[in-house]
Parts: sequence; structure tokens; C-alpha cells
Amino acid sequence: LSRPQLIEATVSIALRTYLPRAKPACSASDFADAVQSLLESTCLGRELSELRRSLHEALFREGADAVYREHLTTLRALFEAYGSRRRAPGGARASAPAAVSYLSWSTLLSDAGVCDAQLPAGHVGTAFALGMELHNDEVSALRRVGLSWSEFLVALGAVVRLRRDHDADIFEDELEQFFFCLEESHHRQGHSGSRSHVAVEFQPAIRFVERMFQSLDSDRTGEVSLVRLRHLFRQPQVRSGLRRLQLTHPEIEMLLRAVEEERAEEGDDGAVTLECLCLSLVGMKESLRGLGEAVGLVERAFDEADTDGSGALDAQELRALLQAPALSAALGEAGLSARGLEGLLEFLLEEEGLRSVTAGEVLRGLRRVHDPGHRAARGAALLRERLCCSGGDGGDGAASPSLGGQGGRGRGGGAR
Repeated sequence: LSRPQLIEATVSIALRTYLPRAKPACSASDFADAVQSLLESTCLGRELSELRRSLHEALFREGADAVYREHLTTLRALFEAYGSRRRAPGGARASAPAAVSYLSWSTLLSDAGVCDAQLPAGHVGTAFALGMELHNDEVSALRRVGLSWSEFLVALGAVVRLRRDHDADIFEDELEQFFFCLEESHHRQGHSGSRSHVAVEFQPAIRFVERMFQSLDSDRTGEVSLVRLRHLFRQPQVRSGLRRLQLTHPEIEMLLRAVEEERAEEGDDGAVTLECLCLSLVGMKESLRGLGEAVGLVERAFDEADTDGSGALDAQELRALLQAPALSAALGEAGLSARGLEGLLEFLLEEEGLRSVTAGEVLRGLRRVHDPGHRAARGAALLRERLCCSGGDGGDGAASPSLGGQGGRGRGGGAR
């Protein structure tokens, strides 16, 4: 069949299967409903399509609507906390509407303690699918991979509908009980300190760090020594778990260094709290966001340059590392210059009196150069460097009078 013939045959199946037999003629709305029903049964299957229709009948009633309105503030806060905004195609500044991905959806239900206890594990995805609306537009359907606000609300209703002990006669009471459960969970998460206002993409790593911290905090004081924390993160099984969460050893080294510096600034270099550790972790990951492949290339190039296996590079090895073509290209794509990073790391060597630099310190330099808070200072330093390099006619390195001398005027007639 050609494409038009296939479309005609598909529409014919929809009309024969889903058009009411009693109607002599097909109206535009009947036509649309029949095609939509065919799409749903094709994607979900006939059984889930019927389940979705019964779910909509239960949700779109005055009683259920009143329950949603009563808990609207909490539901909106949950959607914002677990949803994510994507950049519009083409790099435009406007963000695409927020959406809750499947990973975020499963995390939400796990945090609320719904999985397994009340909802079978396999039904987490079913509730997600029942909430997702099917669209005829092929492009938007391919791009949409999360629940919109309205779809999120329907998916929450699907969770109640799919529970083991569901009773259709008290659906609204079950819905309200579920929303109270979500509200309590959100309250706990909002006051835990470690995960409040944390992007969902970081929450698996946060939970792993929490478990590791609690395994050390046997006396439940809420504090762990930095020495014990370093020893824990160096254990092979812990490092393996961190790698699965996209946390490499140099990043952990950089994290512990950041925690150490923060505690030193506060006059306490011995104990670390869970909140301090988690906030430093999120801050580190946020500061490395947008670097693309540069971080991975730095780590791999560092291992190759560390020929003696000492875990550190001297100034000469560091210069060879940063001049590697692949790394220079990756840094350029991330908006960084290898020369600027090299200068910063050499400054750190002179400032701290070190003879060598570890992979974590290389990433610290990468993070500092990439940090928007330091861009103004870097711009000023670059301007001073260019002014000095341009020099005067005498070649002594002094700034040109046309660019800032005493009352000097440039060729255009006035200094800017």
C-alpha cells in the first residue's frame, strides 16, 4: 500500500470498529473519536484503553475535581520539584514547558512509599502510560518524553485506580488519602535539608551519599569526620557504586576538597554534616554542567599522561596534557581555553606551593574557569594581558597611550 492507501485503510478500520452502529452518518467529532480510539488501542492495547476510559469517567466528576482543588498547591509543588525544563530547540532562551520524565515519576512514587507496598512495581509504568495523552502530531509525539501538568494529574489518579485494594465505590476517598500521603512525603523531603529543591537528576546520587553517610554515623550525631569519609569513598565497592551514578574518582576528590575548604572557612576542619556534603555535591555537579565531553576527556588524558602511576602530574606533564588536540578541541566547544586553564593551574601550583597536581585538582581548575562567577575577573585579566602585549612604540610592554594614557587620544579622536 502507498501512504495515502495505508491512511485510508487505517481510517476505514477505525470507522468500522469504533463508529456507533446506530448512527447513519459520521460527523466530524465521531470521525475524530474513532481515529483516537484506534490509536489508543494500538499503543496501549484494548484492555488498557478501556481502563483509561473508566479512569477518565471517575476523574472528570465534581467530587474528584473538589479533591484535586483542595490539594492543588501541593500537587503543583510536586510537579515543579520533580519536573524538568528543557531548552527550546535551536538554543533559544525560552524554556520548553516543564514535564515529569519516567525516571522522575518513579522517583516520586518511591519517595512517597507507594511502590510495592500499595502499587505493584509493574504498574508504575502503567500509570505513567495512562496519564500520557496520545497526539496525532508525529513530531511533537516523538519529542515529548514526559508528563505535562494535566497528564501528571491524570497519572496520579491512575495510581489510585491501579492499587491492589482499590474500591470503585470510594474512589474519591482513596484519592484524597493518596494526596495526603504525597503531602506528608513532600513535607519530609522539603525539610530534610539534603534534598530540598534538588533537581531530580541528582537525587539518586544524593540517596547513595545519604546511605554511605548514615553507615558511618553509627552514633546518630549527624556528623562524620572527613578522614573517615575519605576512607569510605576510597573503598572499591563504594567507588563502583559511585561510577554507576556518573561520579568519578576525580570528582569525588574534588568534592571532598570543596567540603574541606568549606569547613576550614567555618573554623571546623574535622567534622562534616550530611547537609554540607549533599549541598557540595549538587554545587559541584551544577558547576560542571555544560562542559560536555571535556570532563571525561580530562580524566582519560590525565591517566594517559600519568606514566609513572603516581596519581599526580608535574608542570611539564600538565602542559603536555592541556596541549593535547582532542582536549583542546573539547575545551573550545565548552567555551574554555586550554591556555587559560593552564595558567590557572600553574597559579594554583605557585599559590599553594605544590609540585604536582592530581586529577581532582585539574577538575577544580576546570570548574573554576567554567564558573560564571569568575568570568568577569577572567575578562579583566585578559584585557590587561592584551593591553600590555600590544605595548607602546618603544616595545617596553607599557600600555599604548591611545588605550588609556593620561588624557591621550586615539586615532578616532577620543579615548573610550
